[in-house]
Amino acid sequence: MDANDVGYGTAQLPLAGAILCCTSIAPEQRAKLAAIGAQMGATIKLDLTSDVTHLIVGSTDSAKYRYVAKSRDDVKVLSPEWLEALREVWMAGDDILDMAALEKEYRMPTLAGLKICLTGFDNPEQRKRIQETVDANGAEYHGDLTKSVTHLIAAAPSGKKYEHALNWRMKIVALEWLDQSLERGMVLDEALYNPTMPVQERGNGAWDRKLPASPALGKRTRDAETSQALNPFRRKLRRSASTKVGSQSDAFWAGITAPSFERQLDEDEWTEDVATKPDSTRTSTRTHTPAASIHDNDTLTEAQLDDHADSHEQHLPPQPNDASQHDGIFEGRVVCTHGFDVEKVRHSPPQILDLTDVSTRQTFCGSISRATART
Repeated sequence: MDANDVGYGTAQLPLAGAILCCTSIAPEQRAKLAAIGAQMGATIKLDLTSDVTHLIVGSTDSAKYRYVAKSRDDVKVLSPEWLEALREVWMAGDDILDMAALEKEYRMPTLAGLKICLTGFDNPEQRKRIQETVDANGAEYHGDLTKSVTHLIAAAPSGKKYEHALNWRMKIVALEWLDQSLERGMVLDEALYNPTMPVQERGNGAWDRKLPASPALGKRTRDAETSQALNPFRRKLRRSASTKVGSQSDAFWAGITAPSFERQLDEDEWTEDVATKPDSTRTSTRTHTPAASIHDNDTLTEAQLDDHADSHEQHLPPQPNDASQHDGIFEGRVVCTHGFDVEKVRHSPPQILDLTDVSTRQTFCGSISRATART
């Protein structure tokens, strides 16, 4: 395992990026360890700051150790021998340093340096199990209570050992302290495990447990991964159908809600389009603009009608003499429009003189007199 697998270190400097801090170590030994760590690229700090990655521990009975045990499970707690062993492997010139294996080997034992005695446990098998656990995790088991004992594990707050431990001001704890300290991997605060406390209150606040992030937070997980694996085209087909339906829906609503951007045509533009522009250049816009907007007055006199008809007569295309154009059912008849909006009238054949005054309900074909003359 390379040094980079543990989040720090390079091939040349195995501790590059690591930040070390010491606790309960004599000044001479601390200076020696700092020199070794700096030689391999580590940064040494006297204070336990938030960026410390390794805590070199001489004793578990220190403020730095207790703070890490409660709130800093990201810090690796190691014995001083770890640095010396790492330097030996590094100086040997091995191309690959198994940093994780060295950290595991030299991790500070959970109960290192403690001397533990029991009281109130009448079950021999339970006493034996506790004794083996204590010995396996760096502590010493004492059958007799002496002043050298550091911790008394009491099944109940009673008995001669318990009374003597109180007088000698020893640390008296319940069995939950041992179990939870082993779970944490470090000695937890003994004051929170007093055997006089209710069982449900023992250990509250001793360890800031960091719960793993729940996958239910944020987006919900997909339960159909197996079905998608059986039918890999299902998602593609669903996406294609959704895209087609979405585009059709967008086009449908765009046609309904789109505003009209057609230009409002005045009279001169309207007459020129009818007379000169080919049909291919005219688009059906269906703009509902009443013909009365062309005129200033709602009522037209006969003279105004004649003048208006004359102005349109100048723009009418010449009537062809082809006899084939007069073979229809409307041969010889004059057709006048009535009741249509201007846009519809605008696209009528040029033979129909289209001018409608909607406001006065009058229909003109050029002029009424000229229409009568044509008949």
